[in-house]
Amino acid sequence: MNKIASSFKQITNLPQEKVYLHTDKPYYFVGDTIWLKAYLVNAITHFSGNGSQYVYVELINRKDKVLQRIKIQQDKGLFANYLTLPKTLEAGDYYLRAYTHWMLNEDSSFYFSKNLKILASQSSFMYPEIRYVQKGKKRMAIITFKRPDNGVYAGNYVHYMVRTKTHENKFRQQQTNKNGEIQIDIPEKEEIEQYIYVVLEDKQLKYKHTFYVPDAFDYQVDFFPEGGNLIGGCTQKIGIKAIDINGNSVEIAGDILNSNGDTITHFKSVYAGMGNFILPVSMGEKYKAIVSTTEGVKKEFSLPEPEANRLALSITERNGVIHYTILHTPQKKLSENLYLVAHIRGFLLFIQPIEKEQGAISLQSVPEGILTLTLLDGNYLPHSERLAFVRRESNSVWKLTPDKSSYDPRSPVYLDIHLSDLSGQPIKGNFSLSVTDNYAIGCDSIGDNILSNLLLTSDLKGYIETPGYYFKNNSQRLKACLDNLMLTQGWSRFNVEDLLKKQRTNPQYFMEVGQFVSGKVLDIRNKPLAGKHVNVFVNKRPYPSIYTDSNGVFLVDKLSYADTARVEAQVIEKGKIFRANIQIDRDYFPEATNAHPYINIKYQHQNEYIEEMQSPFVKEDGVLMLRLPEVVINARTLVKDRFSSYKMDDEEMLSQQDARTALDLVKKVPGFRIIDNRPYINPKYSQRPEHLMSNDVNNRNALRPKEKIDYGRTARFMLDNRTVGFNVLSLINAADIIGVHKIDPEIDAAVNITQNLKYLEAAYNEAFESGATLEELEELEVDRQLQKMKDGSQNISGGCIVLTSRTGNLAIPSTSQGDTAFLLGFNRYKSFYSPKYTTDIERQSSVSDNRTTIYWQPKLFTDENGNANVHFYTADRLSYYTVVIEGITDKGAPCRYEYLLKR
Repeated sequence: MNKIASSFKQITNLPQEKVYLHTDKPYYFVGDTIWLKAYLVNAITHFSGNGSQYVYVELINRKDKVLQRIKIQQDKGLFANYLTLPKTLEAGDYYLRAYTHWMLNEDSSFYFSKNLKILASQSSFMYPEIRYVQKGKKRMAIITFKRPDNGVYAGNYVHYMVRTKTHENKFRQQQTNKNGEIQIDIPEKEEIEQYIYVVLEDKQLKYKHTFYVPDAFDYQVDFFPEGGNLIGGCTQKIGIKAIDINGNSVEIAGDILNSNGDTITHFKSVYAGMGNFILPVSMGEKYKAIVSTTEGVKKEFSLPEPEANRLALSITERNGVIHYTILHTPQKKLSENLYLVAHIRGFLLFIQPIEKEQGAISLQSVPEGILTLTLLDGNYLPHSERLAFVRRESNSVWKLTPDKSSYDPRSPVYLDIHLSDLSGQPIKGNFSLSVTDNYAIGCDSIGDNILSNLLLTSDLKGYIETPGYYFKNNSQRLKACLDNLMLTQGWSRFNVEDLLKKQRTNPQYFMEVGQFVSGKVLDIRNKPLAGKHVNVFVNKRPYPSIYTDSNGVFLVDKLSYADTARVEAQVIEKGKIFRANIQIDRDYFPEATNAHPYINIKYQHQNEYIEEMQSPFVKEDGVLMLRLPEVVINARTLVKDRFSSYKMDDEEMLSQQDARTALDLVKKVPGFRIIDNRPYINPKYSQRPEHLMSNDVNNRNALRPKEKIDYGRTARFMLDNRTVGFNVLSLINAADIIGVHKIDPEIDAAVNITQNLKYLEAAYNEAFESGATLEELEELEVDRQLQKMKDGSQNISGGCIVLTSRTGNLAIPSTSQGDTAFLLGFNRYKSFYSPKYTTDIERQSSVSDNRTTIYWQPKLFTDENGNANVHFYTADRLSYYTVVIEGITDKGAPCRYEYLLKR
């Protein structure tokens, strides 16, 4: 028993962390701001503080690409910040992920993850539709490209890609027919999510869309004997779980048959594809299930075979007491050395010797959450495990008191908030509050919230559908549904078998309590150099010199830097830069994967608002007008497009290259070659005589002719309007590049893109400001002059590769002695803007106020009397508001409260 106790002590000595994100809304529109607050707590106690000082939050798309990553610095115990959604973001499915550096030591299944729907916020020039056709064994997709006025794009070129493997999927091209359609064959795929990516070209504009190809419907039903083993000669509870091929629940009903085809019992799912039934188990019998979905799709599944030499733990909860029974075959006697181990979130409750087959456990002093009961023998081998959820009546009583019974547009609202326990004693706590417009935003009452996350989903592996449903109330039905989840979900965060198998070693990743720069200095044989003098610069600011330790490691701490910091380090010896292999430690971020299936959610009560936002038509003075989205023409992109013979300026195309550096991307450009470590574009092979000194030692003054291969001029490179060296490309991260354009040698000879790019951009911008259309650009004087230069040019050029970065001003890494790294700094805090209508002029302003998030307050604290208050102004729409408060009390209890503010 000492071994068991010491194993659990390891958890408390090296505590795990949990992160939960409260966001102001359950879904967003393109161009919105995601206001968020991270709650960082001890995974066992749910107390905050004494942990990491930074939380990482990422916005990731359905293709598992991290689009935004911020580092939130703790400020007075709080982690509040925001993410801005670009207006160019494609509407669709995304997810938020949050974790700390310390959490990298644990399974990524326990990071915070939340699916997020982002909707289009305006009309579009293109409305693509897809339908699937089966022709024999071949599956085809027919895509129709419609215009806002319901016309079609006929005769337009469409570039498309069908994803069948992780990378290097080929792009192809078709032209739409008179009905605006293209037909695409859908080939077989690997075990990955398949999608079709399309880019329609119309004049100089491009419209992009991604279609995720649905798999053919299929489903699986799994059967979970209570306690893990199906025991012959016993009557046993069996859990069921039915999911489709994408991981979504399927509602089913069925019969259990024995080997003679006799029906033994019936069953059906109760909620989210889960349920249970009681089965009298006969030794040597083989059972099967005949299952049918609610749509009538029938399948047959086999149950696990009964076992004779196993044990299973069966439990029943009544009136706050868990009654347990150890199931075994009648012929098998219980071992004398059996122990029942109980813990909740890794906190050991007891280790109890088993003397009888039955017993009882009082839940009176057990905290709320997942209770794990494990049956061990004297050799610490687990024989059975059962999860049970301990549910408590909420001890929190919320009272929100508005200052008025109704509110006009642009009127002040004062809300008094009081929090107490059931006995009336005030509760102190740390909370966040959001107020949203019910016309535009629907409250998700069954999705993951702070209660369901900290008490349930953060302690279980795998996907849990609608976790908030189990916390709507404390009814017997929901308790039964929650027990079905415990029967079927599988492994929890703190698994006793894993704890006993391995001793915890020193963690690989540290708890991040401050910002610093570290690295190593090595010699040419990669051996550490001790006592070396290192100078470190952060954003060109020098810091006091330091020396490497015996392992060649240097460290500069107590730093503070925001956004992205440029860090440089050099080894100095005798006042000069020393030639050594110096390596600054880079940021490490875990690979993005999403275990949660994407669901096509319908926002029924908000459909009218969503349609208003996305409709191409708007009423003005009673007349229905066509409303087209704003188009911004980028002159720099246009110049590069007009003079390039090849381009990769599409994010999907770039990601398919599976490139690590900018050089890897450039190597994919047709016609680009590296010969003798020199870069060429469309190299021309020619030989020219070259006179070298003769090998005749008696006549060294004589010259001998020798043929030398001539490849022409080497290529030049530009990054964001700046000329860069070829050796820099291998130092630039491919993820920072959003465009690669190839300018052929003969074009570059005429245009001289490295010198004239700014001039060309200025000329095009001036034309746009004068009202020129895209077609009229060809008539510009600059284009005519350049064409004459091109036609009659005798200039010599090796061509140019033009790179465009995501920021448009990417810092060029240094290639001098030393090392340069770009490290993620903390994201600067910004307060939520809430307009104030204090004067008649402000109240009567014609500028509309159609906020969807009316108010967001991440710094809400109840005082020693349990009181807090907020103040904000209403918007223009006369709709009801929903107030949501989430947070944690000073005693580590998670809380959530919803309130309807009537107008």
